[in-house]
Amino acid sequence: MALAAGTRPERRPDYKRPRINDLRGGLDKTNGKWYFRLSTSDSLGEVPLTITRWQPRGSVTPQETAPLKRAKRSRKLFAFLRLYRTDIFNAAFQAELETMYRQSGAGRAPIPPALMAMALILQGYLGVSDAEAVELTVVDLRWQMVLDTLGSDEPAFSQGALFDFRERMIRTDTDRRLLEHTAEVARTTGAFDWKKLPKTLRLAIETRAP
Repeated sequence: MALAAGTRPERRPDYKRPRINDLRGGLDKTNGKWYFRLSTSDSLGEVPLTITRWQPRGSVTPQETAPLKRAKRSRKLFAFLRLYRTDIFNAAFQAELETMYRQSGAGRAPIPPALMAMALILQGYLGVSDAEAVELTVVDLRWQMVLDTLGSDEPAFSQGALFDFRERMIRTDTDRRLLEHTAEVARTTGAFDWKKLPKTLRLAIETRAP
C-alpha cells in the first residue's frame, strides 16, 4: 500500500534500534580487504575497515634505474629498502601492523600503514623533522623510489598523519618490532649491513615531533 507524502511507515512493535554498544561481530577478509562483520542485524551488513594494504611494485622500472644506481653508491639503505620492500612489508608483517588499529578499537588508516612505516625508517635514518620528511616525499627521488610514488608532485602524507602514525607505533611498541623485522630481512638476504640500520626509531623520531 502506497504511503502519502510525508507519512512515515509504522515501526514494528517488536523492533528495537540497535545501539552501538550492542554491536557484536568479528573481522573477516574478503577480496583482500578487511571487514568488520556485524552480527546484531543482517540488514546492517558489513562495515569495511579503512585499512588499505600497501602494494608497491617489485620489479625495477626504467624511471628507477638512475636513482637506484646512485643510491647503491652512496646511501645504500635506499637501495636495500627499494629492492626488498616487498620482503620487509610482506602480507604477514602488514597484518601485524594492522593490529595497531584493531587493538585500539578506534582510528582509521587512510594511508597504508606499511607505507607510513617505511617513511619512518627513512626519517630515522636521515634524522629529519616531520616537515622535512613530508617535503622529501615530493622533492627527493630516492624517497619517491622507495615509497613507490616516483613522479608524484603531491606529498605522500601530511605532517599530522606522520605524527599520529608514529605515536600509534610507539604506544604499541611496534616501532621496535619494525626495526627488528627490517634487520632480520637484511641479515637473511645479506643485501645490507643490518648493523648500519638506525638503532632505534624512538630516540631519533620522538625529538622530531612538530
